[in-house]
Amino acid sequence: MNAASPIGAALFVRLRGSARLRLLDAVYGHRAVSFRRPSLESRRAPAILEWSMATTGTCDCNTSHYFLWLPRDHRWAPVDFDGWRSQVERQLPPDVRTGDAPWPDLATMTLRSPLWRYEDPHVGPTGGEFLARFRIAGNRFVVTSLQVAPRLGALDGPPLRRPPEP
Repeated sequence: MNAASPIGAALFVRLRGSARLRLLDAVYGHRAVSFRRPSLESRRAPAILEWSMATTGTCDCNTSHYFLWLPRDHRWAPVDFDGWRSQVERQLPPDVRTGDAPWPDLATMTLRSPLWRYEDPHVGPTGGEFLARFRIAGNRFVVTSLQVAPRLGALDGPPLRRPPEP
């Protein structure tokens, strides 16, 4: 099978007290997508389920799907994670941009990542870093505060989250 051969995966859930499995999500992709073990952040309410996926071509970029537990409805609902990028980029200095899709720290509700200058190669960001704090509003992640520093390691806060192991 060549590197462009399609693959797929499905995520099923079983509610407490039920013997029945329910399909929560299904993804059809290419071999450049690496499926990781789902994780549950339940120290906060409502709980967040992360179905970890990474694009593994040149990075372990986050392509995960996120779900929020709705206790009143007894179901998991999808949450839009991708909107963070436009919220952050509107507040960045004009000479830098976000690059990779970073991994959020769901326990602290933060997102930390290097920044790229427009001339930087993918493997060498030199634009500093950002630390965003966020919350969930409705069905999406919303940035509530943003700090930007001109060099890596200059901001206090949780460290950069590494991708989950395959």
